[in-house]
Formats: sequence, structure tokens, C-alpha cells
Amino acid sequence: MTELRLVPSALVVWGCTWLCLWQRTIWWPLIACAVVAVGLALWQPAQGFLAGCMGACATAITTMHTAQVDAWQWGSATVVEAISPVKQTATGWIFRAQMSGYPAEIPVLSKTQPSVEPGDHVMVTGTVSHSGSIGLSDALLRAEGPITVVSPPTGWSAISTHITQHFHQLVVDHTDGHATGLIPAMVLGDTSLQTAHNVELYAATGLAHLSAVSGGNVAIITSWTAALAAVVGLGPRQRVIASMLALVCFVAVVGTEPSVLRAAVMGMVGLVAVLTYTRAPTIHALSIATIGLLLWDCSLATHFGFALSVAATAGIITLYPAIYRSLAIVDVTPNIVVRALAIAIAADISTMPIVMLMSGKISAVSVLANLLAAPVVPIITLIGLLAVLSSWLPVVPSFLINIIEPCADWIGLVATMLGGHTWTSIDQPFPESRGLSTLWAILGAMWLLTGFVVKPKLTLATISCAMVATIWWQHTPTVSTTELNVVTVAEEEEIAGKTADIFVVTQRSRRTRETMTTDGTPVYYATVPDRISIDRIWHDRHHGSATSTSAPRSWRR
Repeated sequence: MTELRLVPSALVVWGCTWLCLWQRTIWWPLIACAVVAVGLALWQPAQGFLAGCMGACATAITTMHTAQVDAWQWGSATVVEAISPVKQTATGWIFRAQMSGYPAEIPVLSKTQPSVEPGDHVMVTGTVSHSGSIGLSDALLRAEGPITVVSPPTGWSAISTHITQHFHQLVVDHTDGHATGLIPAMVLGDTSLQTAHNVELYAATGLAHLSAVSGGNVAIITSWTAALAAVVGLGPRQRVIASMLALVCFVAVVGTEPSVLRAAVMGMVGLVAVLTYTRAPTIHALSIATIGLLLWDCSLATHFGFALSVAATAGIITLYPAIYRSLAIVDVTPNIVVRALAIAIAADISTMPIVMLMSGKISAVSVLANLLAAPVVPIITLIGLLAVLSSWLPVVPSFLINIIEPCADWIGLVATMLGGHTWTSIDQPFPESRGLSTLWAILGAMWLLTGFVVKPKLTLATISCAMVATIWWQHTPTVSTTELNVVTVAEEEEIAGKTADIFVVTQRSRRTRETMTTDGTPVYYATVPDRISIDRIWHDRHHGSATSTSAPRSWRR
């Protein structure tokens, strides 16, 4: 049980930090910390002492940050540094920024698209509102005029911005469809090219985590770097150093996003364990990473992304062995498929309650979607990073991007085929109470875990039958396509003012494409419109309107 010795301290640090961010006082977290420390001391004195010290330290650090945020005086004009690309929302545009002396990130909202890149120092004139959410800061900076660039990025930030912008443009010039949004997201965490429709598809199918830099990226980079170092004849210590340097370079290029830092810290902990020739258990490394990240950035305590990351890692560590042993009894299944399925099930079960609490629904196809997408994820990550590093060369990056485009299109196809249906997600059973729905998700996760461990074959068969029955029950009728009004235009701008059942744009566009107009009319892009064959339109039985169409993509290059 020595590998669990830091788990109580990690939970106490997390709980004290969250309580301090919620109550904005030092006393309630200290009281809670003291009660838990005394209880642990009755069991193991050393555990109680360590947990009490760590909790008090986390409370003190968080209290200093909250006091600084609460006392901040906002002016009508603010100079901030953009730390994320500009992203379009339903009501305008948004990017995240930071200010000198302010300990939290600030979302900046604008009704017009600002010409801002990560690293730019910009002047924002507007008002500050508060969302009321629990966190280090709930401030929202709403721009009421044009956002002007005061100074461009300098130093390494300028180099990193130039690399990412160049890669961004290469992807736009040499890809289309899902690949345009997925490749920058999976390689650099840049989701600015993803349409709102695609984001919903990835979320509904449990593939949204692929669009953020995570521990999977770190594992791929460090393991392949170590393998390459072994090929050239380096020893174990040199391999670890090479992997650490590769990880540092990766973080320097991608940036210090919260997901990047979570992944990087976990990777560093594992590398240090190998470097010191210790067999540090993975749950111990997870506890160290959790404590370190919360002490360094207390705002992570209320981030759902951080909770999902820790829960998924803990689930894979603790549940994967039992699930794998149970599924391995199915002799006809290849071992690599069994391992991938066990990892997907473990991560899905462990994050199910958090997903229900966060979004009010659970993806019913996430395990299958992740299993289908898993083979191409390392290919996109590794070759995509090579394209980033070689972006200054004339031909190599475009060649590499063309290699991984079919892989990204495959993930898009998986999301399209499995998403967008009424049976894709399981809505919360108690709409009036998110808490009761979360408890229901916890109970469901426990039943699934028990089923996979005790009766794996029966559990798999039951889930498969339930999915088939749900698909059949919620199958929506089709709308006749014999009298469809299909309007063909040369450019997107010509759609305005026209009415149709389907719009077809014939001009080949290399930028992000909208797949639907504001009133819900589907939009297709085709250089040869005569080859389009629309075979069916699904009718939404709940809203009474045609919501999506299906047509072969024969016009692609």
C-alpha cells in the first residue's frame, strides 16, 4: 500500500483549494483540513501530519491569490497579452489573455473578429462582468470597441507564434473537411479551425479530448524519442535525457496551456522516476503531479478538464488490469484490440460521473469511437510534429501533412457516422437535479465495472443489444428527396437572401467551411455539382424539420 501514501494528501490539497476558491475565506478550508488531518492521524500519524501540512500550504497559497483577485481594480482600458487563438462563438469571438500582476486568465469577448495572435499585447476598451462561477476569477472582459495591438510577441514567444501560424496556414492550404480542424488541434491544441458543428460531433462521440494536448501526446513523444535514442546506441540515462529535451521542446512550441502543463508534469514525473532508477508506482506519480499542479496553479481545482484528466489517468491505472484480465478470456480477439478496448472502457467508466456533472449527458459511443480512432492518433501526432519542426522547408511539411490528412479524415468519418443521432448520447435521467443525475452516473459506472470484471461476455452482449435496440427505437423517418429545392451558387456570399432545401457551393475553398446556414439549411461544397447524389434526409421527429443530409463525397480531389 506504499504506492497510495500520497493519495490522501493529494485529495486534501484538492479539497482545500476548491473550498477556498468557493468560500473565499481561509477559515473553512483550515477547519476541514484540521478535521481530516486528525482523522488520518488516528489511523497513521505520518499520514495525518503530511496531509495537514500540505492542506495548510495549499490553503495559504490559494488565499493569497484570491485576495489579489478580489482586490483588483479594473479600468476602462486594459492592456492584456493574448495566450490563445481567437475562436468564434455563437454570439461573437473570444480569446484568453493574461495581465501582468493578475494571477488568473481572463476571457476576452468581442462582437467583431479581432486581429489578435497568441503573444500579442493588445489594448481592450470595455467593461468587466462576472459570471458567478466557482474559480480563482470569474471576470469576463467585454470589448466595446476595436481591439488594437500594442506590441507583437517578442523572444521565444514570437518564434513559437511564427511556427504555429505557418503550420496553421499550411494545413489550411493543403487540407479540407475534418482534417483542417483536427490536425492543428491534435498536434498543437489549436481548435480555431474547427466549426461549431464538428465540435459538437467530437463531444457527442467522446473524441473531444483528441483536440487538446494531453498525456497521450506526451507518452507518444517521449516513448518514440526513447526508442530512437536506443536505435542510435544511447544508454538508459541518455534516452531519458533525450525524451526530456523532446518534451521541453514540445511544450515550448505548443505553449503553457493548462492541458499541456498537466501532460508535461505527468511526463516529467515519469522521466524523473526512470532517471533515478526507482520503480515509482504510477498512482504515486499521479499523486505527485496532482499536488504539484494545484500548488503551482490553484485555479485548476475547479477546471473540469483537470478533473477529467486525473480521473481518466486514475481509472486506467486502477481499472485497466482487472478489465483486461476479464476481456482476455475471449480468445478470438487479438491482444492489441483487447488492450485498447480495456483502456477505453476504464477511462470511460472513471470519467462518466464527471461528464454527467459537466454536460448533463453521457456519450453512448465513446468507447467504440476511441477504439476506432486509436490506430491513427500516434501517426497524426508524430508526423504532425515533424511537419511543425520542418515548416521552414519548402516541400517537406506539405508532403507530411498530405500523409496524415487521410488519418484525420478517418477520425472525422468516425465522428460523423457515430455522432449526430438521438441515440448517441444518454441524457441526464433527472433534468431537475444535476446532482441526482451524477449519482445515477456513479451507480451506472459501478454496475458496468462489476459487469466487466465478473461477467465480461454477458456485459458486452447486453450493451451491444441495448445499443441496437436504442438505434432501432429512435430511428427517425426519412424525408422524400424527389422534390428537393437544390440551389447551386458559386460563392458562399450568394446564399444570402435565397431560400432552398440544400445549397451547393461550387467554388473550391481552402478556408474553414460552414456546413449549415443560420436557419439550418445544409450547405455542401463541390467543384463538380452534377456528380452530387443526395440519397436521404433525416427528419427530426422532435422539431419537425430536416436537420441533416447524407450525400457521397465523390467531388473530393
